[in-house]
Amino acid sequence: MNNFLVRWRAANRTPRFDKSTGQPRKRGLLRDTRGIAAVVALALVVGSGLAVVSVSSAAEAHTPSIKVTCEGVTVTGLYYEASGSGEGQQNLIKFQLQGGEQQVVPFSKNATQYFAFPNSTQAHTFTASVTAWNNPTHTSWNRTWTKTSTPCVSQSIIDVTAPRCDVPGGSTDITATFKDLVAERSYEVTLAGGAGGTKTATYTPKQTTGSYTWAGTAAGPTYTVTITDKTNRDLTASKTVQSVACPELSGIAIVPTECTVPGESAAIKVNVSDLVIGREYRIDVVNAGSDAIVDSHTFIANATTGAYNSAATPSASYYVTVVDTSESNATPLKSSVHAFLPCPEAITKPTVTATQCDVVSTDAQGEVTVAVEGLVPGRTYNIVVTDGAKNAVFTNSGFVATTDRFDVELSELAEGTYTVTVTDALVPSYTASTSATIVPCATNDTTIELAAEQCTVPGGAAAITATVSNFAVGRDYTVTLMLNNVAVGAAQKLDSSTGDAQKFTFAGLEPANTYRVIVTDTKSSPTVTAAADTYLAACPGNPVVMVTQAECNVLGASTISISAKDLVVGQTYTVTVVTKSTGDAVAGVAPITFEADKPTRTLDVTNVPNGETYTVSIVNADKTLSAEGDITLEVCDLPTFPLPPEEPPATIELPTLAFTGSSTIAPTLAGLGFLQLGLVLVGFSIARRRSVVRKG
Repeated sequence: MNNFLVRWRAANRTPRFDKSTGQPRKRGLLRDTRGIAAVVALALVVGSGLAVVSVSSAAEAHTPSIKVTCEGVTVTGLYYEASGSGEGQQNLIKFQLQGGEQQVVPFSKNATQYFAFPNSTQAHTFTASVTAWNNPTHTSWNRTWTKTSTPCVSQSIIDVTAPRCDVPGGSTDITATFKDLVAERSYEVTLAGGAGGTKTATYTPKQTTGSYTWAGTAAGPTYTVTITDKTNRDLTASKTVQSVACPELSGIAIVPTECTVPGESAAIKVNVSDLVIGREYRIDVVNAGSDAIVDSHTFIANATTGAYNSAATPSASYYVTVVDTSESNATPLKSSVHAFLPCPEAITKPTVTATQCDVVSTDAQGEVTVAVEGLVPGRTYNIVVTDGAKNAVFTNSGFVATTDRFDVELSELAEGTYTVTVTDALVPSYTASTSATIVPCATNDTTIELAAEQCTVPGGAAAITATVSNFAVGRDYTVTLMLNNVAVGAAQKLDSSTGDAQKFTFAGLEPANTYRVIVTDTKSSPTVTAAADTYLAACPGNPVVMVTQAECNVLGASTISISAKDLVVGQTYTVTVVTKSTGDAVAGVAPITFEADKPTRTLDVTNVPNGETYTVSIVNADKTLSAEGDITLEVCDLPTFPLPPEEPPATIELPTLAFTGSSTIAPTLAGLGFLQLGLVLVGFSIARRRSVVRKG
């Protein structure tokens, strides 16, 4: 850009002197408007280019994303601000499985982090987030996801077949048919059993169903086919098949057909070879136990091979002979003995007993005892015990029953659900299964939180809510309320099927008592309990109020002194004064509201008119606590002075006056009148002085 401007300025530079006048030219001006247009165009191009770059960068900045599969989570953060050197100046990717520890991955500009699930066959709830350090509150730069994964669908085996071998020294082909496959995904298929050991191959299907065949497999043994997802080895399935052995002799052989339904008969197919066409032969079916011929067939050979079918009894043993009837002393050709199996019978559900870990321990030591009854002696069974993830913890394939019962005890098992499956090896439709669960060991971590709902009215009741958590999932618990070591009501059962906290409410309780809530693990040994106590306070009582006339005022209004006790600290009370006869509020006397900070309170209500009876009431805010009292304010009289003490009568010697016609009574009465007037004036003077003192 700079080089372009230099070249442009050189090309458009104006000569320093005008050729016509020889005078210096003015510098700094463009030669013509074309130069100006060029500069403007260049500025527009450069500016638009910068704008495009700016818009493109802004559109790509701070991009969080997430991808969830059944196997794990991929969290990505792109185009973020580079990390700084200060504390907290790092972008963060966080991931946490429900109930697990949080994983924190710091990154600078770009990052992609994969978090694998511990078991892809289960659903997992998780929280993931991307945080930008330079603006952690920006809604599009910072994202938090809480999701639940969908478990992977495991492939399964529909059927495993092993065709009958009818040729002495022959073989069979083991074919397994699958479903729920993922096209173009690699699987490991394994055939186990027989003298040939384990055969493993890689199988890549083209669609969601398919099959795989092991050709030329020895006939006779029991084989187990296993298919495992090579990408996710948690996904696996197995199935067993019992193959039938090939006939042993070349000239004559028995091909048995076993009984497959209770009460059904068996059958014998006799294959003969090396016959001479046109000659007569006799086939005898012999009971091996008694050497008695139970069936005989004579025929003329029209080919070098032949066959004959005969009925057989289940559980019996047979052999077959063939002889050329034209040879009187010929030794019959004899087959091997075949022992027929008894007919299958419905398999009784196994009895599975879980012996729990009932002590406080961090390591589960549970046991599972398996008892299978109703087996048919002589028949072959496959017995498998699997855990919750369908992994085999015990396998007994090809078990030949010698009695009608099978027992096994499995110890040192972790907590979880175990399933026992028993299947007839030759007739897989006869199968039965039962499950049992080993719960976690007893724990001392159980916690109880109590919330008391106190009594709020006189004579009322209280309640307690207990929240129980941190118990062992699956164990048996009871929750009991106790008062003075005696149960209050029946114990309640705690639902421990999940780990969610459980709440129990006990209502209608008597206040002024200390209650205890006890959680008991009923199967633990020794018994494990958790307990918590709480005190329910006594119900609040109505207050007590006393009212007195503090001072009688001759001016017509007095002060009422109110003394209240038995108040509830923290409660808000209102004191009112009304005229008892009418119930009306007293003019000029407003209610008094206060919050009790101690059980007693003294108040004065002033300027209450004399000469009436009043009702003073005190009530709390929710009107559950109250008291009242009456008082009559007397009208005050003028003050009076006490009379002087009486003296004994005395005889006064009056002077003898000459009768002048005057009387002393009138002057005496006048003097007494003036004296009483003086006393009245003194009374008014005293009252006036008191009024002045109050106003001052």
